[in-house]
Amino acid sequence: MKSPGQRTHQRTVELGVMALFWLLLLAGRAGDQRDLGGRIEDRLKGGKGREANWGIEVRQLSNGSVLFATNEHRLFTPASNMKLVVVAAALNRLGADYRIKTSLQTGGRVHRGGELDGGLIVVGHGDPSFSDTEQGLNGTRMEQLAREIEKLGIRRIRGGLRADESYFRGSHYGRGVAWEDLQTRYGAPAGVLNLNDNYVELRIRGGKSEGEWAVVEEGIAPSLFDIENRVQTGRPGETASILAERRPGEKLLTLTGTIPERGEAVVEVSVPDATGYFLESLRRALIRKGVRIDLERGRGRREALMSSDRKEVVAQYSEALGELIKKVQKDSNNLHAQLLLLMMGAEADQNPSDSEKGWPRAETTEESGRRVVYEFLLSAGVGTNEVRITEGAGLSRENYLSPSAVVQLLRYMDQNRWAKAWREALPEAGEEGTLKNRMKGGRAERNIRAKTGTLRNVSACSGYGTNAAGERVAFSILVNGYPGTSADANLEIDTIAEEIIH
Repeated sequence: MKSPGQRTHQRTVELGVMALFWLLLLAGRAGDQRDLGGRIEDRLKGGKGREANWGIEVRQLSNGSVLFATNEHRLFTPASNMKLVVVAAALNRLGADYRIKTSLQTGGRVHRGGELDGGLIVVGHGDPSFSDTEQGLNGTRMEQLAREIEKLGIRRIRGGLRADESYFRGSHYGRGVAWEDLQTRYGAPAGVLNLNDNYVELRIRGGKSEGEWAVVEEGIAPSLFDIENRVQTGRPGETASILAERRPGEKLLTLTGTIPERGEAVVEVSVPDATGYFLESLRRALIRKGVRIDLERGRGRREALMSSDRKEVVAQYSEALGELIKKVQKDSNNLHAQLLLLMMGAEADQNPSDSEKGWPRAETTEESGRRVVYEFLLSAGVGTNEVRITEGAGLSRENYLSPSAVVQLLRYMDQNRWAKAWREALPEAGEEGTLKNRMKGGRAERNIRAKTGTLRNVSACSGYGTNAAGERVAFSILVNGYPGTSADANLEIDTIAEEIIH
């Protein structure tokens, strides 16, 4: 049996051991934090991008403590990291349950024999998900729309198909986007009516012998473009090299280059007229249903199309916004991001909140959308002096963000009412979207969820991860002026992300 003195001595030793354990643990964590800074600095000094401009901030989510920061308040071109700002604002302004309506209206009526006088007016609100190629349980979205018209007993439409484009005001292209991007798939125009992400694929086949003109399989393209084909057949086995050029606002599309004998290539080009593309596809779908359409398709503003007895006969809704934003964040879809900005602006114009009612009318819907985003950022605690928004996709080099602003946004949205939809929309490293083939094999795989961004000499990655101590962190890595390839820049960013969760 131990004496009271012996028990007191043993208890003192136990307490001393426990105190030493916690001191060592805390010292280890402090050391890890100091080591994190050293490891990141080593990465920055040793990579190809050592002369580039880097901005990084890493914060612990539980208490907001800064684990590492460099140039965190400096403004950087963020590329597609701008989508983080737009998606967050859209969730706040519209909600994850918001669905986008596309309706068919008419001022006429259906007569005996299924004849509709007065024509059909398609009223769009920016739904980005319409397709005439992607099959759902009930066919494509366009087939579903045509089927609804057929169910009304309509067999002939006098007055043709028209579009009400009044929901958006201003250009179909984001402000500050380079003109050479406008003809590409990733620079497609944003409209109230959109189809197949507003681009088409032109299939080109080489001739039977060198020097022959290639053949362009145009499909729906003749209704959209005036195609000038200058593609020639080259030698067997050589790589196809084809350039598509179209000036902004023009239908003339010039194809130049070469393709090997009997070779095949696909060229993706944005459509010059999103509304016309939608209406032409709907017209074809109706004809396949046996519906006859008189007169040419047309369009107009709501004022020109208004009728005292104009009524809605068909309404179709998109998936919920919480699903739509996955294509923005995971796949970095530029069109969908720009449409979110425009939809926020349109809602502020036509269904203003209490705070928006006093705003003077903006010249364009895009400008109204920017106002909505700036107001949201203020409510989220993001300093608007560290944010410059010109358009929603991140294509413009006139967009600017600081790493500190991005991290504050990430922290705010992590506790937001829409936090679940927000986090689930971000791609998981090594698994999906723009991170599918990145950060594989290390701690980051299936740990980090982040939004990427890439322009020429610009790369970005911002999101969340859990470090070895089990602490969740928010981080933003932005680099401008990178001298190497985008692949090189992304690799350096990935190694830094691995260090953050080490």
